[in-house]
Amino acid sequence: MKIYCILLFLPLFTQQLSSQPTTFSKVFSNYPLNSENGFSGIPVPQGYMVVSALDCETYNGNICCGITLLNEEGDIQWFKEYNFYPSGGNSQVYKNDKLYVAGHTNSNPRQFVLYCLDMDGNILWNKEYGHAFKNESFPDLLLSSNDQLWLCGSQTKTTDSNVPDVYVVKTDLDGNVLNAYRYGEENDGSYKGGVRQTLDGQILINYTYCPETCFHLWKGGVSSVDDD
Repeated sequence: MKIYCILLFLPLFTQQLSSQPTTFSKVFSNYPLNSENGFSGIPVPQGYMVVSALDCETYNGNICCGITLLNEEGDIQWFKEYNFYPSGGNSQVYKNDKLYVAGHTNSNPRQFVLYCLDMDGNILWNKEYGHAFKNESFPDLLLSSNDQLWLCGSQTKTTDSNVPDVYVVKTDLDGNVLNAYRYGEENDGSYKGGVRQTLDGQILINYTYCPETCFHLWKGGVSSVDDD
């Protein structure tokens, strides 16, 4: 009887799996002989925009940002390189025929960068954010409901320190700073997790907290701020 039941429901299970249509599934690389990590992609009116981290000979072998526009069938329409280290994950947003991409500089000390591109990949502007004597790196990017850009990443306590705080920069759609926040205690570490917006409009910043003497004492943390 057990075997009979399994066989009875197997066609239904198979039918359920096969009912999920696939538009396309492709593997592509603009660098056949070098590594290319496709971090994340978002839908845009022309198809899909994919952000990658590349080993770029053009920029002295530094990790740089590669952006690829795919059409709705997954075919490459254009590909361009940009001289900064992309954050990956939630690092790009689309608004009004513009693409905003976040990352950090390859210089030392590192700083947040925000690039604004048109839909042909041309740079409209790019700006850096941070402190001259600290390292800022790997910001997530959020476009809030009132059209503000939130960059949430890490900021070291000093240039030579590896102990980070959570660092948040809020800008308008032209990249002008509206506010900046730092979350962390003097000798403790706070490792950024990401930034999201709730249904009621609050901005949630999640992070991992580590006391000064921590080893296995990691704790999860979250901060909620107004989107104003």
